[in-house]
Amino acid sequence: MGHALFSCKYAKAVWRAQNLSFDWRACTSMRNGDYLLHLSSIYNKSEMEQLFCTLWAIWNEQNKVVHGRKARAANDLAIFAAIFLQNFFNAQHKHPTVAATAPTISHQQNHSVAAPSPWSPPASSVLKLNIDATVHSSSNNTGVGAVLKDTNGHVVAALAMPIIGSFKSHEMEAKVLFHSLNWALQQQLQITQIETDALMRSANEAAHGLAKFALGVDETCTWLEIILLPIYSVIVNESLFV
Repeated sequence: MGHALFSCKYAKAVWRAQNLSFDWRACTSMRNGDYLLHLSSIYNKSEMEQLFCTLWAIWNEQNKVVHGRKARAANDLAIFAAIFLQNFFNAQHKHPTVAATAPTISHQQNHSVAAPSPWSPPASSVLKLNIDATVHSSSNNTGVGAVLKDTNGHVVAALAMPIIGSFKSHEMEAKVLFHSLNWALQQQLQITQIETDALMRSANEAAHGLAKFALGVDETCTWLEIILLPIYSVIVNESLFV
């Protein structure tokens, strides 16, 4: 996966168009998101958001090629990723409840006095991935949870993955993003939106429930097109708001 997102010819051209250069050998040998963790120790939050948006743009363009379509020029994609992220933040500032219809990575913010907001569906014909992670400090384990749903709130696919180790919040977010994207790539799932929830559990209850479930299993669990038992009540409750 590191090769596809960083060091293949197309990905390199995109990064260079953004005036970024990486340790291409380390990228290629990336395992379990370790290189993303390394980058999170170098770049600040806004830079990492731009990096994640570019990673997603590259992944999306390569998916087009897999499905027989032509990817846009590397320079055009680099410009798209930068402009899109800025436009997304501007739109969120003006209309915080409006869901974007192009590939996005959004974060639920921590407002202690705000009422919990329900899961919001993506636009018609696109898919939304909710991801989360939780740590069991005494056992030094982390649970990763990911749920992919359509505009009707139907579960398309889900993931619960236990991993060894505990991490800082920004490192954990990099970990869960890496594992979720890797899983989606292997399953050839066409995702349009990603929503994370590192600070509160309002609109991300399903992913959080799977992350907790992952702490109690020994190996990765996946589901396709079914409402999984660990979060059955959450999914049913969320569907009431769709």
